[in-house]
Amino acid sequence: TLEDSHAAGEGAVAVISFGFWGRHFAYDPSALGRTVTLNKTPFTIIGVAPRGFFGDQVGMTPDFWVPILMQPQLEGGDQLERRTSTWFRTIARLKPDVSKKQ
Repeated sequence: TLEDSHAAGEGAVAVISFGFWGRHFAYDPSALGRTVTLNKTPFTIIGVAPRGFFGDQVGMTPDFWVPILMQPQLEGGDQLERRTSTWFRTIARLKPDVSKKQ
């Protein structure tokens, strides 16, 4: 179960956007390893996304990305446990010279 594999708050890490890094840390490299608090959960900053990276949603400019298992701490509820949930999307990129069928 989710509880067996991931205790609440465990693995609370975040990659912050380049813009967030500039606005909140003045592009200071020592931001790595520091924490930001989201919904009362401290997240350790483990990386900064490259300038111009905005994720997979056109028009959205997130400030951070966190592991999917942190969803209950950020939004509450049991989205990860409900098989009927439809909010999670998967995106993949094929290697060159590999077909969809393969």
